[in-house]
Amino acid sequence: MMKKEMYIAVCTVGEYDFGILVDRVFDTEEIVVKPVADILKEISVYSGNTILGDGSVILILDPNGIAKSIGNMDFTRRDQAAADARAALEVGEKLVGFLSFSVGIGAPKAVPLELVSRLEEIDAKDIECAGDHPVVQYRGDLMRLIKLEKEFEIPKEGKMDVIVFTYDKKVIGLVVSEILDIVHAPFDIKLTSKEVKSHGYLGSMIISGKPTDVVDVAHLLADMVDPSIPGAGDANRTLAENSNILLVEDSPFFRNLTVPFLAAAGYKVTATEDAAQAITLLNDGMHKFDMIVTDIEMPNMNGFEFTTACRSNPRVNGTPIIAYTATLSAEVVQKSKDVGMNDCIVKTDRPGLLESVSRCLSKHKESVA
Repeated sequence: MMKKEMYIAVCTVGEYDFGILVDRVFDTEEIVVKPVADILKEISVYSGNTILGDGSVILILDPNGIAKSIGNMDFTRRDQAAADARAALEVGEKLVGFLSFSVGIGAPKAVPLELVSRLEEIDAKDIECAGDHPVVQYRGDLMRLIKLEKEFEIPKEGKMDVIVFTYDKKVIGLVVSEILDIVHAPFDIKLTSKEVKSHGYLGSMIISGKPTDVVDVAHLLADMVDPSIPGAGDANRTLAENSNILLVEDSPFFRNLTVPFLAAAGYKVTATEDAAQAITLLNDGMHKFDMIVTDIEMPNMNGFEFTTACRSNPRVNGTPIIAYTATLSAEVVQKSKDVGMNDCIVKTDRPGLLESVSRCLSKHKESVA
């Protein structure tokens, strides 16, 4: 007899979805993937294994291998999402993962998936107050709960869906009516205005055939992010004011947070949306940059390819380059070293970025003095 409630891990392979029944969901983890033993290489449902902090060896499932093993199973086609994906690929646009959700009775909302730390279900009886803010105890800390619309009331009883965001070691939970789906679509804001932005939205776009409001997570985090500039002493300030930084970042969210942060420390910052724009600036002879900070996951040319191009360019061969990435793993760190990057910093660690920029710049200027 099957349980009334079950956990299903939904996998997407190409344009198709399928679900894997699981007994329990434990957690999310960043891991180092190791190859499977020779005896398991012929079993296509495994892509590798890893060793957890407690010494446990975990096999990693391969969705593509599982899909092949299913054979002629009748997949459910996501027609609109698939159409969006094909249209984007035809014109060379980058697909962005979005988490869509509802708040009250208004239009669907969405946030870029890379900004979401976790999805949680919170019991209203666990809500407490800290000052004027509702909070819950969460993983040994306090998580502030926020809402998007004034008219939307945080439930007084029962369970509620919460989207968790983490930045600068601060955690906030966005209370929503319902988590709808994860979809991929081009980041193409169709409608925006000052009024829309003042309410915490970047604007509106079409996702899966529906007008959807895209949440400005930087706006949500505005009063949570520490405005102070760590380590900005006299020596660092002098170094910063004499340094030009090129930021290569395709995410509007991270550009909106990183540019003013570095500028507040005294650096002169020029931002581009992709590697092609950055290479144009580096080659035009009109700009000189003392440091390059680049995202890794970018359309057309990723950060590793961009760095390889820079290291073969006499104009910028010796310029320090820092990888600024959403996911930090041993594999990413090693590859960043292999292509000639000077450091690798996770995007949610802005103080770490500032420290790395200062250290790499100081070392570089000493070497060329």
